[in-house]
Amino acid sequence: MPTERSELVDAIEGNDETKLPPGVTWMDLDEREVGLGGIWLRFAPRAINRRQFEKVFGRGEDLVRVPADAPAKYMTTVEAPRAPHRCTVIAEYRSDLEDVDLQGVYLRIDRPR
Repeated sequence: MPTERSELVDAIEGNDETKLPPGVTWMDLDEREVGLGGIWLRFAPRAINRRQFEKVFGRGEDLVRVPADAPAKYMTTVEAPRAPHRCTVIAEYRSDLEDVDLQGVYLRIDRPR
C-alpha cells in the first residue's frame, strides 16, 4: 500500500497494480462529482459479496436502475460524530441477490448536513 499521498495519487491515476489494495483491480479519483471529491474502486470477482459489504456499511437506499438491465446500486451515508465531512457510499452489483459479488463502490466525501 502507498505510504504517501503522492504515491497514492500516482497509484490511483496510473492504476499501478503493485500499489492497489488487495482485491481491487482499478481505482480512479473523481473531482467532478457533487461534493468535495471521491474515489471509484472496482473489485476482482469473489473479492467481496453484497452480504459481506452490507454487514459493514448496513443496508442503504436502493437507487433506480436506468436502463432496467443496469447494475443494481444502493447508497448509504457514513458519518462520525464531530467529523468535518461525511462519506456517501454507492455500491454497485450485478443483481439484487445477497450473495452476488460487489462490482464496485464509489466513496464520495461530502460536507456535513
